[in-house]
Amino acid sequence: MTDQNLLKLRRRLNYDVLKQELDWFLEDAEPCEFNNVGDFISEYCDVLKDNAIEFLPDDVELTPKSKDIIYHYMVDLFGKYLFNYYKNFCF
Repeated sequence: MTDQNLLKLRRRLNYDVLKQELDWFLEDAEPCEFNNVGDFISEYCDVLKDNAIEFLPDDVELTPKSKDIIYHYMVDLFGKYLFNYYKNFCF
């Protein structure tokens, strides 16, 4: 996937839909089972990235670099939210 196509994909990722999916994933979460908040954030951003990629057309192939960019985008969007979620349950 080219950088241009990746930017188009990122623009199509709707924050509200992603947040709704994340909240759905978090319903069964046990954040205090993770060794630290970083592992918790990493796991749920990775799950969200994988879920977003799953809905791409079959003819779109992502490179490992593109997947990393999407993962970091999820961390940028939801890292603070997930940190606060973890903090509320585990501190």
